[in-house]
Amino acid sequence: VEQRKELHQTIFARRPIGIICSPVNFTAEDVALAREMGVRHIVFLGFHPEPIEQTWSIVFPSQALGSLAARHLLARGHRHLALVHPNDAMQEEAFSQRLEGMRAVIAEEPGVSLDILPLDLSPSAALSLVEASLLSPDRPTGIYAFSDEYAAVLLGALTRFGLRVPQEVALLGTDNTPFCEYVWPTLTSMSFDALNMGKRAVEILHALHQGLP
Repeated sequence: VEQRKELHQTIFARRPIGIICSPVNFTAEDVALAREMGVRHIVFLGFHPEPIEQTWSIVFPSQALGSLAARHLLARGHRHLALVHPNDAMQEEAFSQRLEGMRAVIAEEPGVSLDILPLDLSPSAALSLVEASLLSPDRPTGIYAFSDEYAAVLLGALTRFGLRVPQEVALLGTDNTPFCEYVWPTLTSMSFDALNMGKRAVEILHALHQGLP
C-alpha cells in the first residue's frame, strides 16, 4: 500500500492533465490524493467501478460476454453448460457479470443447466477439477472457461485424462490471446476491442481538458 501511494505521489507531482486507471487498484483515497495534488480528471477503465464523485468510467461489457458465451455453446448443441469461477478476488466482479449474462440466456432455454466450476490458475488445480467434476457421464459439455488462461490449463487437464476437445467437452475463453493459436486443439475465444476503448479514454481526457461537455 505504501509503495503504491509513493508511486501515485510521484505520478501526481508531474501534474498530468488526467489519469486513466483501473478501479481495481485506484481507490477513492487515491482520487482524493490526486485532487489535492492538482490532477483534475480521472477516467476509470474496467468492470463496473463503484461511483466516485467527479470521475468518469468506461465499462467493459462483461455481462455481454456471458450472454455471447452461452449463445455460442447452445448453438453448438450443448445443454449442460459451466462457467469457471476464478479463485481471484480481482476477478470477482467480472465473474459475477458474466454469470449474470449466462443466466439471462439460459432462462430462455428450457432444459439447460449451468454449473459453477471454482478453479485456481494452475495445472494441478485443473487436474483436480477435471477428476472431481468432469469425468462423470453427466458432466457439463460446454464450458466458458472465463479467460484464455483458464481455458488453457483446463485443456491440458482434459487431455491428460483422455477427454477430447471439442468433441466431448467444448472450451471457450476470453481475450483472444496469441497462445490460443499455439495450443492444440486451438482455443475459441472472445475479445474486447481494448485498443478502441483506450483511444476513447484518451479522447475523454482531451475533451475534459479542453472544457468540452
